[in-house]
Amino acid sequence: MRIQLIFVRPRFDVYRDISTSIHAIFKRYTDLVEGVALDEVYLDVSENRQNITYASTIARHIKTAIFQETQLTATAGVSINKFLAKMGSGQNKPNGLTVILPEDAIAQ
Repeated sequence: MRIQLIFVRPRFDVYRDISTSIHAIFKRYTDLVEGVALDEVYLDVSENRQNITYASTIARHIKTAIFQETQLTATAGVSINKFLAKMGSGQNKPNGLTVILPEDAIAQ
């Protein structure tokens, strides 16, 4: 069996520009943005610029804005801490939104 590969040069400048655009969307909701990678962040929206009550609503707004402005999908995890948010973001990929409620996070 013969395998052929096609190598495509990465376009890090484009990736970085889009990441900057997406970070600007996050900043519409909070200044508390912790970048983990160009395509991964944690947001603290406990107190947010839009005075939106639910973090899940903010996540839906952000996902919509990302798609409208970049034509890219985003996956979000919403919870009471970074670890659980990260676990939630691993669910329902691509373009998912998973909420882990505090009562569901308590170890039994």
